[in-house]
Amino acid sequence: MHHVHYFLRSATDWIFRKRHPGLALIRWALFLAAFLAGGLAFSLTLPFTTGPMNLSYTTDTGPASVITWILLLLVLVLVAVGLWLLFADRKQLARQRVIAVEFRGLHDGGGAALEDAVPDRFDARRDGLVMDVRQGLIDGVIVDPEVAVRKLASLRDQLASRESGRDRRDLRYVVGGIAPVPLLFLAGLLLDDETPVTFMDWDRSARIWRELDGPDDGARFTVSGLDALEDDADAIVLAIGYSFPVDLPAAQARVGDLPVVALTAPSHSTTTHWSEDKQKALSQQLIDVMIAIKGKRAKLIHIFLAAPASLTLRFGTHYDQRLYPRAIVHQYEGGSPSRFSWAIRLPTDALHAASVIPADADPTRD
Repeated sequence: MHHVHYFLRSATDWIFRKRHPGLALIRWALFLAAFLAGGLAFSLTLPFTTGPMNLSYTTDTGPASVITWILLLLVLVLVAVGLWLLFADRKQLARQRVIAVEFRGLHDGGGAALEDAVPDRFDARRDGLVMDVRQGLIDGVIVDPEVAVRKLASLRDQLASRESGRDRRDLRYVVGGIAPVPLLFLAGLLLDDETPVTFMDWDRSARIWRELDGPDDGARFTVSGLDALEDDADAIVLAIGYSFPVDLPAAQARVGDLPVVALTAPSHSTTTHWSEDKQKALSQQLIDVMIAIKGKRAKLIHIFLAAPASLTLRFGTHYDQRLYPRAIVHQYEGGSPSRFSWAIRLPTDALHAASVIPADADPTRD
């Protein structure tokens, strides 16, 4: 069914694709030129009360030569305007660029490139940037997260080199990836928040990159624990359970018996996130909660997140490191005795970069 859906969507996009006006003018010019070359003729009778009026034209008659030259001139004008529109469009296309940023951080293997899946509606030059953080990876488990964080730290510099000398209005990001939650959250934070971002996600069933083009089912987070949160807390737990429920006992075993603010989906699923509108609404809920936590003057947030890759990246883009409390994002490892192993301390400013809290370190000693 996923393959059928993808085929139907691609066929629909092709049928209703945007036609270039320059090509349309040139086609009309060629159509008209073909008729002129073959001898264009028509006859039309208009009925009136005083009698019928006959109108006729043929390129073979002498008096029609003026009209023929006018039509030939029209052909030349249509071709000239069409070529000018095509040239102007190519010139604009040379300026516009889509930067496809793909994060690879789990299993080895090439897979389908995100750059090749950028939707055709983005009529711009494509520039692929692959952030491969799989160094130090064994069977999908990051054994040395510091290696991955160091590679991610170069993201802004790499984006800056591609953006150099370009108007921001001519740039757009298409972003997707498969990687551990802390790395994706950090990657979202590092993205330029002044350039439009289109998120895509990997459809595991269809094995393709997909846009967030599904319907909004209206399901939203249920927020709990916020009203009971006291002012000036040294640290709190923010548990965000979308794909799966957060293992709160394991989380508190890792960071201590801290106050908990929870955002919980009404039903946990890995296939209900394919709506752009829904993800925006969920992100706004997170923003509202972060603002409320800031208002309570909490100093540190331990984030335990279970969400699809695209939603995790989006949440990361909304974390304002200048306004929100300091945060640590924890990694869940189902095979680990403690469940939650290493974590990433998010950067707070240019002087305090992201850093890794190893599994054998105490995350409460910030």
